[in-house]
Amino acid sequence: GLVGASLALALAEPQRRIAVIEAVPPGTDNQPSFDDRSVALSLASRRILSSLDLWPLLAAEAEPITRIHVSDRGHFGLARLCAEESGVDALGHVIENRVLGRVLHEQFRLRDNITLITPARILAFSQGADRIRVDIEEKGDTRSLDAGLLIAADGARSTLRQMAHIKTLDHDYGVDALVANISTQLPHERRAFERFTEAGPLALLPLTGNRLSLVWSLPRNRATHLQSASDAHFMAELEAAFGMRLGRIRRVGKRSRFPLHRLRACLRYQGRLLLIGNAAQNLHPVAGQGFNLALRDLAWLAETLAGETDPGALPVLRRYEDRRSQDQTLTLALTDTLARGFRGQGFAQVMIRNALLSQLDLLPPVKRQFAAHAMGFVGRVPRLARGLPPGEPHVEL
Repeated sequence: GLVGASLALALAEPQRRIAVIEAVPPGTDNQPSFDDRSVALSLASRRILSSLDLWPLLAAEAEPITRIHVSDRGHFGLARLCAEESGVDALGHVIENRVLGRVLHEQFRLRDNITLITPARILAFSQGADRIRVDIEEKGDTRSLDAGLLIAADGARSTLRQMAHIKTLDHDYGVDALVANISTQLPHERRAFERFTEAGPLALLPLTGNRLSLVWSLPRNRATHLQSASDAHFMAELEAAFGMRLGRIRRVGKRSRFPLHRLRACLRYQGRLLLIGNAAQNLHPVAGQGFNLALRDLAWLAETLAGETDPGALPVLRRYEDRRSQDQTLTLALTDTLARGFRGQGFAQVMIRNALLSQLDLLPPVKRQFAAHAMGFVGRVPRLARGLPPGEPHVEL
């Protein structure tokens, strides 16, 4: 997937050998890096990808976000963020998974110290004092790999996490995300929209070619109905929920549906096994923070492991967790609060959230703080997000 591929490139120091065990070969229809979804990359994420020499390969197919429009359907609450007010050329960029996945996997062929093993699956792993052994099946044959660190970047249903019997704290939101690309009558002008409705949040993110990526959170029965509905019916329902800021909806592409749930692993590492990305925490897509949080994780991991001869040593993994726990906890709490707090339609809930949106729009210090969080610059910033290589170990002060 995208997180594991990005991580391999971030950790590929010349002296380090990396094996990427991938269940599904890149480019196939059921490979998660090549599905119909898009990701909204924060400014910090763009800088991380730039530091890894990847952004020049992605920029032409990444649409900038210069304005963000947040509203509560049927109520007065409204907040607007502008790149110019924040002193940047773009608050973020939107890119399709298949584009990002293709570029990441193409880079594997240029790195002599990265070996892609696919299609393959992990059968078991065992830990020793200074190494971890992984038994895999590749194309019907079994073999073992020996490493200093095993990283589970295998998603919210992580096989490695289950093998390690690491418990999780789960919450099923009872809703699905309905995802599709659409075209509208009026140009998006590089605006992103987050609209909170009675059913759940609805996001429209600008794509190249004057298209938009739709992520619409809906109760499961309604999401199932709208996924299979006629294009005309679907577009009418979407126009009713979003409004006419972009005119009529002209076209809708393939619709996909994904169940939404919150997950947090009770342990982030166990011995020489480390969880990262959705294997460690799975977020609601509201505010588009999941992949950005994972990129900040891998940036700090690359910095923590820089120059380390034993990447899986307990002090090393403990130092990484200390650097990441606050950001992970706050981001998970923020997305969960938005997902839950903006669904309630009680009078008090409506008034409170609309007052908060209005304050966000009218108070410059609050707006600056919110914009900084949206761009990925809250708290300590890893070297990769500052345009620096991870190579020099971070000195604790």
